[in-house]
Amino acid sequence: RQTDLCIRCGRCIEACPSKLTPNFIGDFSINKNWEKTDELGVLDCIECGCCAYVCPAKRALTQMIRMAKDKVIAMRKKQ
Repeated sequence: RQTDLCIRCGRCIEACPSKLTPNFIGDFSINKNWEKTDELGVLDCIECGCCAYVCPAKRALTQMIRMAKDKVIAMRKKQ
């Protein structure tokens, strides 16, 4: 999907109150790399939606992050 493409503007990073990198978390989420999203602190996300709101590419970052959080939690439970 076209909305999955990040234009690397950095607005989501600037807007994130948790000081995360939503653009990278979104990219790793699309690629189902849950370990990397965990390393990037996905569970620290408060799901405020600021990243998706400011994204000029209209990426569904909040939804991607929510999915990654669910997968990371499930992955940790299996360990």
